[in-house]
Amino acid sequence: MATISYSFRYKHIEVEQLSHQVRTLQHSIQADSQLAKLPTTELLQVINELPEQKQLLKDGLLRSHQKQIITLYEQRISAILTHRENSYPDYYAIEKQLTEAQAFYPDSHTLMAIADTITHSWQSTTTMLEDQLNTLLEKQVYLSEEILFILTELGKVKKEHRFSPSQKANELYFDAFQSAMDRRDLNELQSLIEIGELVFAGNKQHHALLNSGIQLSSAIQKLSHYQAKHQAGESIEFPYQAAALFYKKQFQQLESALSQADKVSQLDALHDEIKQLPLSIPNNFAPLNQIRLLTAIQYLKVSDQMLEGKKRLEASDAMKKANSIFAQLEESNLLAQ
Repeated sequence: MATISYSFRYKHIEVEQLSHQVRTLQHSIQADSQLAKLPTTELLQVINELPEQKQLLKDGLLRSHQKQIITLYEQRISAILTHRENSYPDYYAIEKQLTEAQAFYPDSHTLMAIADTITHSWQSTTTMLEDQLNTLLEKQVYLSEEILFILTELGKVKKEHRFSPSQKANELYFDAFQSAMDRRDLNELQSLIEIGELVFAGNKQHHALLNSGIQLSSAIQKLSHYQAKHQAGESIEFPYQAAALFYKKQFQQLESALSQADKVSQLDALHDEIKQLPLSIPNNFAPLNQIRLLTAIQYLKVSDQMLEGKKRLEASDAMKKANSIFAQLEESNLLAQ
């Protein structure tokens, strides 16, 4: 009897286990059946959550819903293209939708065609914005607000994209910047520096030019501040370093002209130009006194040439002018011993 009772209990347990397995299977089949009936949007929310053992089910669902799923992604992409807050489509949002869709259907010709169209549109939009920028730059319309707006739009359309100005735009900017430096035009320099940092900083040639312009702009501001205070009768230290940079090119040009001057009249004109420099420049400004010294030396050379040519009167005149400059330097204790 004990054996029969044990056998009965064992069979009962076995039956219960089988019944549980059947119920579990039925629930699973029912759940799978419900998945197949889900709307496309809801199916997409759960399909990637299916476990590995449900891969066959997942593949079947994707096959049976392929048309609806691809249509849904087409609608999402169309919505991004037609309903947007910015001036241009959010291509990154479109790219995200395409990536998701192609993960399900990598061989879909429909999705490939959409991807090609979007890639072409993306590049065309980028090129159009670059053309707008180059048009402004080639017309030398250096309005930072307008250029900044297009750069911002370009940054939205193509993140991390580095705009490269056209050769013509680069050449015109270089010429404009060099001209502003030569004229010591502070306002134009500051405007060009601002545009340069936005657009041209990636160009090695312009990078060096920008640094020079920034230094010159600072020098102009320091000198302007000094002259304003000096004219107001206030005591203020002369900005020697700023002045050396500001007058560097002018003194280089004077030095070159002095070395080529072989007539007293030429030296007189150059000496007059030197004397027209601002009176606010102190007598101990080394670059200025170096030019004065070179002027005196050149007068001596011309005087010697006049003597060799038997032009004693002209030679005497040149000698007097040289001695006058030497005397001025000596009075200020500035002549190097």
